[in-house]
Amino acid sequence: MKPDYKNWIPKGMLFSLIAGTVLSLALLLVFGVFGIGVSGKLRVMLGVVFGIAFVVCAKYTEWCVYDNISTRERAFPLPPYWMKALPP
Repeated sequence: MKPDYKNWIPKGMLFSLIAGTVLSLALLLVFGVFGIGVSGKLRVMLGVVFGIAFVVCAKYTEWCVYDNISTRERAFPLPPYWMKALPP
């Protein structure tokens, strides 16, 4: 039985990671950077929490997307002109 590389990383998980990244970035901007509705220590604390959440979500999303591309490349080689756009 051949492995099915089409759903190596489920689409739902990838969309959830992207949504979490966008949401944590939006909350970081609203509360941490612009300080809408908060000030002082609470603003710093929320900035740190949402900043860490954004970095973790973004790196995990990047890893999943890159792993998905490299896994599909092993199963179904990409055309040469696509190879220029991929990271080394």
